Amino acid sequence: MVFELLLLPLFVLGCTEPPSHNLQFSERRKLLGPPVTEPNWEGIRIKTYFEASSSSSFSSSLSKEYIPNALNYYNHAIKVVKVSTLTVSSTSCLNYTIPSELNKGITDGDVAILFKYNATGDDLAWAQICEVDPDLSMRPILGVIYIQGTWENKTWEQIYAQVVHQIAHILVFNAKLLPYFSEKQGEWLGISNVLGSYYRRSSEVSYIKTSSVINKAEIAFGCNNLYGMDLASITSDTASSIHWSKRLMFNDFMVPDSDVYYVVYSDISLALFQDSGWYQANYDYSDTIVWGYQAGCTFFTDSCVTDGAPNFSNFCNLTSGTSYCDATHTFKGMCNLGTYTDKIPAEYQYFSSPYMGGDDKYLDYCPVVMPNSDGSCRDLLSIPVDLNYKAYGEQSGDSSRCLEGTYVNKLSNFSINYHAGCHKITCQGSIATVHIGQEVIYCTPSGGLQTIRGYNGVIKCPPSDILCRNLPCINGCSGRGLCVDGSCNCDSGYSGNSCENRSETLMNALFFLMIFVII
Repeated sequence: MVFELLLLPLFVLGCTEPPSHNLQFSERRKLLGPPVTEPNWEGIRIKTYFEASSSSSFSSSLSKEYIPNALNYYNHAIKVVKVSTLTVSSTSCLNYTIPSELNKGITDGDVAILFKYNATGDDLAWAQICEVDPDLSMRPILGVIYIQGTWENKTWEQIYAQVVHQIAHILVFNAKLLPYFSEKQGEWLGISNVLGSYYRRSSEVSYIKTSSVINKAEIAFGCNNLYGMDLASITSDTASSIHWSKRLMFNDFMVPDSDVYYVVYSDISLALFQDSGWYQANYDYSDTIVWGYQAGCTFFTDSCVTDGAPNFSNFCNLTSGTSYCDATHTFKGMCNLGTYTDKIPAEYQYFSSPYMGGDDKYLDYCPVVMPNSDGSCRDLLSIPVDLNYKAYGEQSGDSSRCLEGTYVNKLSNFSINYHAGCHKITCQGSIATVHIGQEVIYCTPSGGLQTIRGYNGVIKCPPSDILCRNLPCINGCSGRGLCVDGSCNCDSGYSGNSCENRSETLMNALFFLMIFVII
């Protein structure tokens, strides 16, 4: 039997359609008989095969670092009913030959993924499912991930998130898999219990309405009667890859494009794995959202900006200051509000001028503060120590956060202007102590403007719970550890603030877990 399935790629530098493919049903039931009656849930084993069009430092990093790290993350975060032997029926997929050992059967994998890398062309990536197994309630067992370009302008965090993202498209984030979500083996929920839709400003919006997704989203957004989680608009009737709305889930790893930073591996995304019935999610390896956290139900229903004024602190409308704080209060940046040469679509016009809006269409043209390249408050190298410390009392580090104001040291020759600054934060109870040079102020749950001894101007305190809440770990602990209260507990053999360091022995062992071929 065959089942036609088309996938939409991850948007990187625009929409790039992957080749279509007739999805195969595995014939495993004929070969092995029925599955075991007592499920044996264990960390998912993803068997990978890597092919590169040429040898390069980036292809080496993909095979030796990014992919193994992503596999390690999934092995911790997702459990699956272990199969004694994984056998696929396909001999080719998208003109790629399936390794013969998969047709004979392997004992060290629950799903097989062929990674294909081509160094030439624009940076892009897509994922395609090749085969599912009816004996496993239509669980995917074979797929292809294609990565192209040098990715030299992307950060380590963005590339790693990209690999984790593409694997998710093979495992669960696919519209054609939604009808086969089940509570029990063979008992499908039905598409009407998984996917819903409504109309917003003349456009149809699809949303996920499964129980775990709704539960995690209600807790995160502070909305007790949430209908579901909106999906990004699908640009083709044949497209099947699904992503969260970036307007709601800005820096989650499953938004449509790679133009994100401080990537969050949210419990909402892992909840979709849980709701499929194929997987069990280990939420210890997920984060609570930062973007939209406790913003309430109106964050879903209200416009980001009305008559030029932001309705939520996540959005902006000012460009006159020298810098602003992003929504996480961990970066200094600028509001991406600008003017287009053509009119913005009518449903996304928030200002008196139909040409004005944010520069990201995946954010529904909502303007947001995007970080400067040297704007991280947690990066010790981001602050010009002498200049900014003397003028604004700034200090970067893991406990530093971003605040705004017109404050400037009275002894400085800097003029008073609106700006953002990075400052060390210490918290006790509901009070956040903000260190500005040698002085301190105390931010309360209600926030507000304060003056600083020895400084002209004022500083704007956000609510103290924003400054004091635990944040996701940097780089998601690189897929090599567990984030606890904002700090990484690294796996054995790894160390560093983001588990970025590893022993040579472990490095060599990880390499030999992969099959590396230069074609």
